[in-house]
Amino acid sequence: MVLLLSKQEIIYGPMQVEARINQDQNISKDLTLWNQQGSQVLRGQMLVLPIEHTFLYVEPIYLQASQAKMPQLKKIRAGAAGSGLASPVRCPAL
Repeated sequence: MVLLLSKQEIIYGPMQVEARINQDQNISKDLTLWNQQGSQVLRGQMLVLPIEHTFLYVEPIYLQASQAKMPQLKKIRAGAAGSGLASPVRCPAL
């Protein structure tokens, strides 16, 4: 399977999307808050899915409490072609 991409459109790679997520004020505020008081934020592996003539980027964000054995899924970040969207866990699209 070959995906032909437009040369006129800039398509971000996974590291660029990750940097944009880090710069988002809403998510950085949540990450700072969650990373305190015995909790640790764990970021899942970003999935890059080809859809039509672009990509869908999906990244789970977990919260690991110091006393818990399993991390809790807190948010799923999803966006296409550079648009970042913070979605709650109960996102109907996923």
